[in-house]
Amino acid sequence: MGYGWQRGWQPVRAILANTEHATTAHDLAATATRDELPARVRGAVDHRSATLGRRALEYVRWHTAVTLDNAACDARSNDIGLVRSNDAGVEL
Repeated sequence: MGYGWQRGWQPVRAILANTEHATTAHDLAATATRDELPARVRGAVDHRSATLGRRALEYVRWHTAVTLDNAACDARSNDIGLVRSNDAGVEL
């Protein structure tokens, strides 16, 4: 009989004992310079960067418009509150 089963476990033990982190395509792409990336990946990265830039600009424009609109509404509310006061500007 012998120890044939132990030899069968050697590859399994080697795999389980390996603490080295597996390198993925994402890991390689994250550490590579732009010039090292394939053309399709560079194109996808450029497209994503441009899209994120446009979205950021659209958000800033939207936020500015909302802020200005809210300020105008608050100013109108303050004016209405003054006009509708009970004393109508008469001091006692």
